[in-house]
Amino acid sequence: MPKPRLILLGPRGSGKTTLGRGLVRELRLPFVDTDAEIERAAGRTIAEIFADEGEDGFRDRETDALRGCLARDGILATGGGIVVREENRRLLQSIDAPRVLLLADVGLLAHRITNDPTSTSTRPSLTHHEVGDEVALLLEKRMPWYESVATHTVDTGLDVGHAQAQLHDILSKRSRSEA
Repeated sequence: MPKPRLILLGPRGSGKTTLGRGLVRELRLPFVDTDAEIERAAGRTIAEIFADEGEDGFRDRETDALRGCLARDGILATGGGIVVREENRRLLQSIDAPRVLLLADVGLLAHRITNDPTSTSTRPSLTHHEVGDEVALLLEKRMPWYESVATHTVDTGLDVGHAQAQLHDILSKRSRSEA
């Protein structure tokens, strides 16, 4: 049965999609992103789903997307809030694959979010605070959940190549242990 070979977790702006796409290009693996799957299935952006259905409606869709994505092969990038629901944390913990928490300094995360032209139009504010304050508040709240799910942590504040190399190392160690 297919399953993700690597699961990327972390806050918005941590590099889950960027690093995941980089890995799949190099390793020729499939890539799936829970947020993209939610938008594809709904035919709307996450911001539109939040506006129409609220956070609970979005989280229901997120859990459904996660279930489908966990049955697929390749690299899985999750949404920043995937760990909010206990059910999602249990689903992620049940997968025998490296679950990597990607982290960076709050200021750098806020900078990345602010400078991503698609971020503010497709992702809603969850706290109605300034971006940096929102990132800090959400990270503080979610960190215990991220840590309960993650098997590894990678600092993405370093250059992308260094973070990519760390992910390659995690995958290589996993492949050797399965051989």
